[in-house]
Amino acid sequence: MKKHFLLSGLAWIFVLMAYGQESLLLRHPSINHNGSIITFSYQGDIWTVPVTGGRPARLTIHEAYESNPIFSPDGKSIAFSGSRYGNNDIYTIPVEGGTSKRLTYHSAQDNIASWTNDGSIIFTTAREFRQIERDPEMYSIPVIGGTEQRITDILGFEPVTSPNGRFIAFTRGGSNPVAREDYKGSSDREIWIMDSKSKSYNKLSLFSTNDIMPQWGSDNMLYFLSSASGTYDLYKIGIDASGKALGKPEQITSYKDEAIRHYSISKDASSIVFEKDMNFYLLKNSKGPAEKIDVQMNTDERLDRSEEHTS
Repeated sequence: MKKHFLLSGLAWIFVLMAYGQESLLLRHPSINHNGSIITFSYQGDIWTVPVTGGRPARLTIHEAYESNPIFSPDGKSIAFSGSRYGNNDIYTIPVEGGTSKRLTYHSAQDNIASWTNDGSIIFTTAREFRQIERDPEMYSIPVIGGTEQRITDILGFEPVTSPNGRFIAFTRGGSNPVAREDYKGSSDREIWIMDSKSKSYNKLSLFSTNDIMPQWGSDNMLYFLSSASGTYDLYKIGIDASGKALGKPEQITSYKDEAIRHYSISKDASSIVFEKDMNFYLLKNSKGPAEKIDVQMNTDERLDRSEEHTS
C-alpha cells in the first residue's frame, strides 16, 4: 500500500512538472536601449522581463489584444498597438507600469513600426491615400500626441529611421505573404531606403527570396531577415553615406529547424533578442551561439482556452 501511494505521488509530481514546463507562445520581443530589459506580448498583454530571464512583470491588463511593444530610444516608455476600441490604435505606457496613453483615434488599423530619436512614433495604416495596393501607408505621430502625418507618398511595411534621422528603411511587396519562404519571383518582399535629404529612393539588391524587417544597428549598418537559406535568418549589410548598400550581406544566424519570426536590436547594437520556435534568444555582438532566455511565466490564464456557445 505504501509503495502504491509512493508511486502515485511520484506520478503526480511528474504530471505537475510537465504542466509547469508547458511551452508558452511569447511574441514580439523588443530590447531596450542598453540591452538590459525585454518587453513582449503574451495573452494579449504587454510584459517586461530582464534580459537574463526570470519572472516577468505584466504592464497592461485589458480584454483587448495588445501587441508589438517597442521601447522608446531612452528606454523610459513602451509603445504598442492595441484594439481597445475595435481596431488597432497606438498607445504608450511607462516602462515601470501605469496608465496607458492613447495616441491615435482613426477607424483604420494603426500598426506600430518604430520610434524616431526625436520622440515620434512611426506606424503603418490604410487611410485615405491607399487604393488597390496591399502595402500600407506610413505615418508618424509625436509621443506627446497631436495630429499624425504621412511621412512619404510611397507605400510600404516596417518603416524604421536611421539613428541620424536621414534614412528610412522599409519593406515593399504586399502581394506575397511572408510565410512563403521559398518564393522567388517579381512579388518577393524587398527592402528600400528613402533618403529624406535628397528625397530619393533606393532598392537594396539583396536576395531573390523575401527580405523583411529592416533595423538599424548604426547609421552605416542595416540588419534584416531573409529566407535565402530556406528559412528566415538574420543578416546585416553595410550602408554608405548616400544610403546605398556596401558589399554583400553577411549571414549572422543559420537555423534549419525553425525560422526567426521577430527580432530587436539594442540602441548600442551590442545585443539582439529574437523569437524562434517557442522561445526568446539573446545574441551578443552579432556573434553566436545565441543563448535561450528563460522566461518563468507564473500567472493564471486570463482567458479560457476554449469556449462553448449554444444557440
